[in-house]
Amino acid sequence: MFDHNHHHRNMNITNKKTVVTLVLTLLLCSCALAETLTVDSTTPTPVWSSPLVSGTPYCIQASGWFYFAYWPSIPDVREADANFFFLYNGTPVQVLNGLLLIDSQAVSWCGTMDGATFSTNTYSPTHIYNYYFIGDGFSHSFVISDPVYSDNGGSLNVSISPVPIPALTITQSGTNCLLSWPSTAIGFNLYQNADLLSTNWLLVTNQPIVAGGTNTTLISGASIGKMFYRLEFR
Repeated sequence: MFDHNHHHRNMNITNKKTVVTLVLTLLLCSCALAETLTVDSTTPTPVWSSPLVSGTPYCIQASGWFYFAYWPSIPDVREADANFFFLYNGTPVQVLNGLLLIDSQAVSWCGTMDGATFSTNTYSPTHIYNYYFIGDGFSHSFVISDPVYSDNGGSLNVSISPVPIPALTITQSGTNCLLSWPSTAIGFNLYQNADLLSTNWLLVTNQPIVAGGTNTTLISGASIGKMFYRLEFR
């Protein structure tokens, strides 16, 4: 969760003496810059990012594919991207431990079939995969996992960008309220707190309805009272 250098914007809706206060949490990340790295498949030497601003949410996107000559027990492999092998017949085979490592560790790369919705364990025909990370003030390394590098060819591109701040909006629907934010805001979840002076932000367990590129959560008027809401990246 990031809770660093926030601004809060309050919006009040009065409905039969029920006040709902909406908090739009904005992250001050003007000092967070995007960068692109090239990870060579022919060397075990990692490529390092610049320090990632502490508390800032980032999208790390891996793209491209490279010639991958051999993997133990899968001798027919000839190509690979950040998370999948490709056999000669074009069939993708997922790598359980991942191919592109961050800080020498496998991560759960999110793939997309439609170019818009990203999820884990998903093959991307465009060879684009996302991973979401909260900056900690340190640089991070990227390397392709392989027992033998000399027979590889090509590289992967890694772009590191601050995640755009999603807008959280509230509308009245009868005696209820609807909280909405873009469905493209992957990694952000809705939290509530009855007291802004408290750090006890609790996850809203109502599952959002996804339609038209928007996540919408209904808050029952009978249970609202006075409540603060915000999006948090975790």
